[in-house]
Formats: sequence, structure tokens, C-alpha cells
Amino acid sequence: MAVVSTQIFTTLRTLGCPFIDDQDEAVITELVFSPGEVRIQVLQWMFTMLHPDLREEIESIDGETMDDSTKRVQRLLYIASSVGLCQPNDLNLIQGSSKPNKRQIDFIIKLLDLISAAETFASIDHSNVSTSSRLDSRGHQEECSTSQLGPTLSSTCAVMDQIASSVDLSALFSPNVELIPVAVSRHVTNMPSSRLDVHQLFLKSNELANKIEEQQNLVASLRLQNTCMEYDEVVMETLSQRIKLLLSELKQLVFSYGCYYDTRIKEWCDKTEMELSPLGPALKNIHELLANFVMVSMMLIIDNVQYRAMQ
Repeated sequence: MAVVSTQIFTTLRTLGCPFIDDQDEAVITELVFSPGEVRIQVLQWMFTMLHPDLREEIESIDGETMDDSTKRVQRLLYIASSVGLCQPNDLNLIQGSSKPNKRQIDFIIKLLDLISAAETFASIDHSNVSTSSRLDSRGHQEECSTSQLGPTLSSTCAVMDQIASSVDLSALFSPNVELIPVAVSRHVTNMPSSRLDVHQLFLKSNELANKIEEQQNLVASLRLQNTCMEYDEVVMETLSQRIKLLLSELKQLVFSYGCYYDTRIKEWCDKTEMELSPLGPALKNIHELLANFVMVSMMLIIDNVQYRAMQ
């Protein structure tokens, strides 16, 4: 943290921050990171230095009362999120923390880097000197010659011209996005078309119409062969009694199964899988050997008995 404080303090002093006059590095943490009115004023000064267009927005914030700090913080959050320094809901980055974390430090360093870059380009565009100093968040200075920017700018423009001339810009920035991968799209394009022409569709529709007519004739014939008999109260009563009997038997079976499940099956459900001992295969081999030994012994005994009977 001491190294970061030194870097931030050096950069602020190089940029001419009015809040660190007659101050040392020990107060930089409280000045930049700790919540309070001083931090809000420091952030307002930073955003003013970042771009001239933000000056009016900052001046409107200066018009707010000191008691209305929440609205001032919200305005600063809106500005920070607009320039891409944070998300629209990163309120903690603007409010600050007495114990800054990595996000707080990265936020301040990134903001100072942007201010340094803005100051560098402003000095290059509006000064007639051949060299200007470039600052970063670590307080380092690097001499940058404007004569070196000419070839770099020309090379960059040449590359952009080559890209613009070799690519159809209307297709490059087309709002119609092809969702199918190129390999799949090429395969689908090369596939033979499976669409039916009008004549084939007409034949298919006639075939379906004939099948529907056949099914309707079949239903009509079934209705003629199976006429519904008249309602007989005695027959219906007999059928209802049989159904009640079947349902009662089914209920009894379900009840019996429930009792059997509760007494015999339930205790074996949801059990953890048993871990078998590695001695199992060895014991199995021993058992098989013993069984073979017993069988051979029995065969020897039978042969011995037969041999003695022959004598």
C-alpha cells in the first residue's frame, strides 16, 4: 500500500492537484480513499481534468448543498460509468472506503492514467514545442517527440485504408448476424433441396383426403355394426356392483402393499452403498478351491469303494 500511495501522490503532484499542497504521502489514503467531503471534491477535480466537456457537469454538482451528498455521489457515479471506469451500480467505488481494496485502488489508478493521457494529448495538440512529457499513474515521465508520431500515424492510417478497401464495410457492419457457424452454413447450403413443388403438394393433399374419407367410412360402418343397446337398470346395477367389488379389492391390495412397504421394505431404502472389503475375491477363490477339493475327494472315495468291491 505504501508503494501505491507514493505512486498516486507523485501523479497528483505532477498534475498540480490543489488538495495536496503542503501535504505528504501519509495523508494520501485519507485524502483519496476515505469517505467524506474531501474525497468528493478530489473526484470532482479529477473529472474536471479528464475532459473539458465534463466541466459543466462538475459545476452543476458544485451547486449542490453539502447536506445533499447522496445526490452528488450519484452524479459522480453517472459520470464515472459514462466514461467506462465502473458499472452504473458501483456506488462503493465513488463513496470510498477507509480500508481500500484492489478495486478502489484500480479505480483511482485508471482515472489518473486517463487524466495523464488527456493532459499529454492536450499538450501535443495545443503547444508548439517539439517534445512533451507523458505521465502515468506511477509518476514516471517519458519524453515523447511529436516528430515520432507522424510515421506512426501514417502507418496506422495506411493499415485502416487497406482494411477498408479490402472488406465490404456494409457487410462488415451489417445488423443481420449469421447465427449458424460458417462450416455448418456451408454444409446446409450444399445439401440438396427437399422442398416439394406445387404438383407434388397437390398429389399429397389428394392422398390425405382419400385416407380421411376411408377412415370416415370405417367409422360409419362400425357405428352400424355396433348399435348401442337400450338402457337396462338391472344390467347397470350389476355392472356397478362388480366395479365396486373390484375397486374395494384394489384398495385392499394397495393398503396391504403400503403396510408391507412400511414394515419390510422401507428400512432398506435410502441406504448408503456398502463398501466391500478387498478380501472378497480372495475368499471367493478359496471357496472355489475347497469345493473342487471336496468334489475330487468324493470321487476318490467312490473309486476306492468300487475298487474294494471288485476284490
